[in-house]
Amino acid sequence: EDADKKTSKALIPLSDNASAAVHPSDPTLEKLNYIGGSNWQKSGETLVWNFTAETAGYYSLAASYRQNKILGGASYRHLKIDGETPFAEAQRIKFTYGYNWRCMNFTADGNNEKNAPYLIYLGAGPHTLSLSATAGEFSEIYAAMREITSALGDLYLDITTVTGETVDLYRSYNLFEQIPAFNDRIEENVRALATLTAKMEQIQNKKGGSQVSVLQSAAEILRQMRDHPYIAHRYKNAFYNAYTNLSAAMGGLADTPLDLDRIFLVGCGGTAPTVRPAFFTGVAFGAKRFLSSFFSDYSAVSDSEPDASLTIWVNWGRDQAKVLNTLIQDDFSAKQGVGVTVKVVNATLVQAILSGKGPDCILQTARSEPVNLAMRGALVDLSEFSDLEEVTGQFAKDASVPYQYKGGTYALPDTQNFYMMFIRNDIFSSFGLSPPETWEEFLETAAVLQRNNLQPSLPYTQITDSTIVNVGAGGLTLYPTLVLQNGLPLYSPDASQSTLTDAARIQIFSKWTEWYTKYKIPVVIDFYNRFRIGSAPIGIAPYTLYTQLKAAAPEIAGRWSVYPIPGTRREDGTVSRLSAGSGTGCAITQLSQNREEAWTFLKWWTSADTQIKYSDRLESLLGPLGRVAVSNTAAFEALGWEPETLIELRKQRGELAELPEVPGGYYLPRGIDQAFWNVTELNKIPADTLTEWGAVVDREIARKAREYN
Repeated sequence: EDADKKTSKALIPLSDNASAAVHPSDPTLEKLNYIGGSNWQKSGETLVWNFTAETAGYYSLAASYRQNKILGGASYRHLKIDGETPFAEAQRIKFTYGYNWRCMNFTADGNNEKNAPYLIYLGAGPHTLSLSATAGEFSEIYAAMREITSALGDLYLDITTVTGETVDLYRSYNLFEQIPAFNDRIEENVRALATLTAKMEQIQNKKGGSQVSVLQSAAEILRQMRDHPYIAHRYKNAFYNAYTNLSAAMGGLADTPLDLDRIFLVGCGGTAPTVRPAFFTGVAFGAKRFLSSFFSDYSAVSDSEPDASLTIWVNWGRDQAKVLNTLIQDDFSAKQGVGVTVKVVNATLVQAILSGKGPDCILQTARSEPVNLAMRGALVDLSEFSDLEEVTGQFAKDASVPYQYKGGTYALPDTQNFYMMFIRNDIFSSFGLSPPETWEEFLETAAVLQRNNLQPSLPYTQITDSTIVNVGAGGLTLYPTLVLQNGLPLYSPDASQSTLTDAARIQIFSKWTEWYTKYKIPVVIDFYNRFRIGSAPIGIAPYTLYTQLKAAAPEIAGRWSVYPIPGTRREDGTVSRLSAGSGTGCAITQLSQNREEAWTFLKWWTSADTQIKYSDRLESLLGPLGRVAVSNTAAFEALGWEPETLIELRKQRGELAELPEVPGGYYLPRGIDQAFWNVTELNKIPADTLTEWGAVVDREIARKAREYN
């Protein structure tokens, strides 16, 4: 687990305390005892170790490993000694499937019983050994499946342009007449799927299997469409399911995850040690682990220290909390000499204050919470620290605005999100379209797409509970973004009321709702899936969708891009492309008796170095989807974006605007949402509806102002 070199900073040591077979093992403590996992699965990812051969001669290699991700399949690694491949077979060392840890000699097909281990001559002295992830025998399968998936995606898109998203089962579309080479394209893909199925079964040395069944199902749907040309449109939904199943299978085909515990260098004629624990050792290990479960504090992810100076509350998953705790122990506590206890809790801070038992700091709290807690006197005003201005200089302009109340600052931003425009370049090219600069151009683009039965997508999150409200108005709909692009605020200067009833805001609201009522842009759409298949080739979404598409939609790699969102043209002719921001904050509670230490912790937590390390380690555990929407500007730029993507993200981040939060402001997104639904679903007049709900919002803000003076 302590590799000397690695190609990715995500290849970090990991912990497994569920088995006595891994070394070192412990039933109660989490020890870093292996490396790899799902973050060591992409082709080319390499680990390098230095070692010394005391005596010149022939050696064999063995490894203690676990490959329990690819059911019934295998992971492959390319072995090199001193930077050279010792023999051709070393390009594809095969690690077969197994639920638990096992030891394998490096032999042909990983078969310890039938094949003698490979022998490698080593001179006395220092050497290097490297293992690189490779698709092995599946590389050709992956390339072929990608080609088929791409072809089927294009065919599905052509079908959609004829039938629309919803097919009329009783209409005669005659797809074979309207779509060029329709039957030939189906027949070609049927043959390609049959060839691919045969190759897959040959590699697996068996008939059938989950991936083979996906190929066979897709081929059967295509045959039905070929054999029944006049009702081929009725198979559109089945075609879509087959396509998405193929995409999912392809996404995991080239991934070869592997957990690696130990590598053994064995002298010629020697044998590798067994890693399977003795029976009674395994029983004792399991018993200790079972008994410890009765005494463990599952809210704490760190050892509670009697002299701990700080207690940190987070409302995350345990994986994220463990990563934080590791960073704290390795970096913050080691350098600052401050003990920290991290706890995963679901209790509110108000409950903690009433009980007198609470944290020193809270991290990644919802957008509206700092002001709601500040007006109750629950948080420390960070303005009392002399270097606050220096610290906030690490973030985007006005990033601290949502956490300010009555001249004080009650939280630092630790995540920040904003909208970007996603475009399928291949589809835009086919229609002769270019990325829209303004909303007028966006509507013109939408009209062209709709004439071809395609749709644009706009962000909308329906408010169903208080958790969604607490996200803040800027992250739920485009309305706050449109208001900001027109240079207007959403609250009065003294924050005593909203400005929803103002004529200019009503005009913007009317224009916004017309996009849904007049231009028929769908209110709710599964943009991720529709973008993948191409039926929604343009959309506005949080920039974090980028990592989801990169990780889970390999079939459209290179066929899409991100751009800043369309804007509103100013009187001077320039275009405002402001995007309303969203995100979370971190704060110090009034319960803290160690405010200086807590402030030092918040500065450490929001620093570029810490945010980079935290995001990278989450990516190593959860894959690209673990990438964090960091608030620190330097950290944001260091997260491994593609150069052309980073250019566009910088443009939009440079036009990021934040909305203030006010007492009672949680009614603002509710009021906007209720007015929106009354117009789009009940056909009510926009001006009257927003005026009505704007008054409701203002009454709630006034009530809160009276309650908290």
